[in-house]
Amino acid sequence: MSVTIKTQVRRETILASATDLFMTHSIENVSMNQIAQQAGISKGALYLDFESKDDIIVTIALGFCQELNQGFSHILTHSLTGFEMLQAFGVQRMEYANEHPLYLPCLYVYQNIVARDGYDVTASVRKCKAEVDSALSYVIRAAQIGISDGSIRPDIKPEQLGLMIFAASKGMLDLFQSPNQNMFNHTLVHDVTAEEAMRQFMQVILHGITPIESKQTS
Repeated sequence: MSVTIKTQVRRETILASATDLFMTHSIENVSMNQIAQQAGISKGALYLDFESKDDIIVTIALGFCQELNQGFSHILTHSLTGFEMLQAFGVQRMEYANEHPLYLPCLYVYQNIVARDGYDVTASVRKCKAEVDSALSYVIRAAQIGISDGSIRPDIKPEQLGLMIFAASKGMLDLFQSPNQNMFNHTLVHDVTAEEAMRQFMQVILHGITPIESKQTS
């Protein structure tokens, strides 16, 4: 086995071990020592591949973002209106977050890193940022398609619409996926599911971008 393959296998083992530990104990409660032990390597060997626990977390986030973006890219190839594509993006992101409980927690770590002044632009951070930018570009492209096919109002700027939907849908996911959900213990909202809320949210947001003629005939 070549050195390159050995390194790749070791990295994959570390990421799989960290993922298992994060799922079992949460990100905050796992140390680099525990990850090394779980992976069956020394702590020194662990640092040969990853600079810190944050580096491991961002690399895991990168994998999630790449996988989700593959789904987004497939949506753009379907015979859908731009409006329908935006609907599909919202549903797919919610379903993905539900199927991958570590997706949002890892993304939070990435976001906290890039929000710092003078943060260290590691290779994993740079790649993750590229994937986040790609996700936004898919939403913007769907908005452009919608304006072209008439399913979205022509007076709306696709870049602004894409940014609004991308950020707002993330906020909706945060509400239901955040570790601290005490704000939702109210009796009026305790039975609201994340899927129902996201679908309703997308309906409300997208209703405002449909052409007036479509609203009158619906």
